[in-house]
This record gives sequence, C-alpha cells and structure tokens, in this order.
Amino acid sequence: MISFCTATSHDLPEVLRLLEASGLPIAGVEGHIQEFILALEGERVVGCAGLEVHGVAGLLRSVVVDESYRSHGLGEKLTWGILGLAQHKNLTSLSLLTDTAQDYFPRFGFARVERAELPEVREATEADLAAIAEIYNQGIRARTATFETDERTAQDVRGWLNNPKHPLLVAEKGGQVWGWIHASSYRARDCYAGIAEFSVYVAETSRGQGVGDALMAAFIPACERAG
Repeated sequence: MISFCTATSHDLPEVLRLLEASGLPIAGVEGHIQEFILALEGERVVGCAGLEVHGVAGLLRSVVVDESYRSHGLGEKLTWGILGLAQHKNLTSLSLLTDTAQDYFPRFGFARVERAELPEVREATEADLAAIAEIYNQGIRARTATFETDERTAQDVRGWLNNPKHPLLVAEKGGQVWGWIHASSYRARDCYAGIAEFSVYVAETSRGQGVGDALMAAFIPACERAG
C-alpha cells in the first residue's frame, strides 16, 4: 500500500538513491529536503517531488517515481502535493526545467516556454554596469523592493564585479539586460563565511516573462561553485 508523507533529513539517502537511479540531479536536494513529498511502499521511498522556495518564487524539481511503480498515478499525486504546498506558502510563481517531460506538466497548469524564448543568463561584465544600476534604480524609485533611497550609478555597483565568492549574473536578450542577481556578504563574523544573501531585480518592461526564474536557476549553481 502506498502512503505519502513530508520528507525529513532521515530520508535524504533514499531520495538521493532514487534520483541518481533515474539520472536526475541531486545538487541542492539536501538544503530543501524538508520541502519534499515522498511516496512510500512500507519504509521504501518509491517516488518523490520537491519544492525549492526562493522568496515568493518556487521551483518544482525532482519529480520521479521508481520504475516498478510507474503508470499508477504516483507522479500526478506527488505533483499536486507540491502545488498545494506552493499555494500554502503563498508563492506567486512556480517553474520547472525539463528536457524529458515537456508533455506531462501542462495538465497541471504549466505553460511551456522554449529555451530560446528565455533570456541568456551569464556573468556580468563592465559593459553591463549602467543597465544594472538603472534596473536597481527602478526598484528604488518604486519603493517596493528596497529600503534604499539614493539612486546608484555604474560606478557605485562596479565593486560587485569579479568577486569569486559573490556571483553577479545578468539576464540578457536581444542585446539588452533584462535583469540581474547578486550575492553579498551576510555577516562579517567568520562563522558566516559560507553564507550569503542576495538581491534579484528585473527591468520594469521585462517582468512576468520568467526572467527572475531564469536568473535563480543559474544563480544557485553559481553560488554552490563559489562555496
């Protein structure tokens, strides 16, 4: 008999085993294991689905069912469970990345977006600084994204560049910067050396087009690589 439950850290090895057996990535799973839903046969994990929460945006990930238990509706139940969890957390958007199940998820309300329609996310360069400052200033002027009141110039944000510990990425399309994301120090004490906070800003004319999700999807691995 199949039962469903929320995962705990105790379940991490079994979840990783299932994901690896299915060829799915395991990076970042440990940090979000308590927002995974599991399908169990006895004590054995035979299916899972996870939610990554980043502010008011979420990422649906790691939807997998053991090969012996497929075609029994477990994937659908797990996905609906994550959608309910996202609603409970008052998330305003939920995205996923898939190369193998594009035809499966529209039934849950997901709209397919071709990768070519998304902006390219890359490391920022000197040439991007003016656009980064302007998008930041849009957030300052709107009074909804930051407590800062003084607008920034390209010179003001130049110090964000080329810091190996704190990535600065931009989303670009058609030669224009649509948004940026930046990590910064959380606290000065040594015990916080591996912790960062971050800001993500999207240009006013580019919102609602998945730019923030694309930035987050590239930013998390960049932070992992930076330690």
